[in-house]
Amino acid sequence: MPKPRVYTPYKVNLTSTDRERLAQVAQLEGKQKGTILRQAVRWYLEHYEAIKNEKRDSVYASQLKDTANRLAAMLYRLSVATETLYEFQWSLLDDSSQSLFEACNTKAKTKLRKRLVQEEREVIQKITEEPQR
Repeated sequence: MPKPRVYTPYKVNLTSTDRERLAQVAQLEGKQKGTILRQAVRWYLEHYEAIKNEKRDSVYASQLKDTANRLAAMLYRLSVATETLYEFQWSLLDDSSQSLFEACNTKAKTKLRKRLVQEEREVIQKITEEPQR
């Protein structure tokens, strides 16, 4: 047979508005006000860490978003500069040199794709590994 719960009384000061709201909730739930208060305290205690860390986590999320936006802007500027150089070099080439230029460009893209895929796999593996304790 389970042990009966032993409750220690606490005095809680509530405003008249809070008392009215508590009475309404208790009536809607068909429970005593003390039961509603215990449930509220238990919920708060169970969620305390999440509530405490919520502000910090939102700051980190905001900083991460700002960093991602800066990186995206940098990548955009880099792409524009690269395309400008590509077009400039292309305009200086004659027809026979253009095919060689295209072959070199294709080979460079292939090498970069292979390297990027491998680096992405390594990053994913590092992210998904269990932290060392």
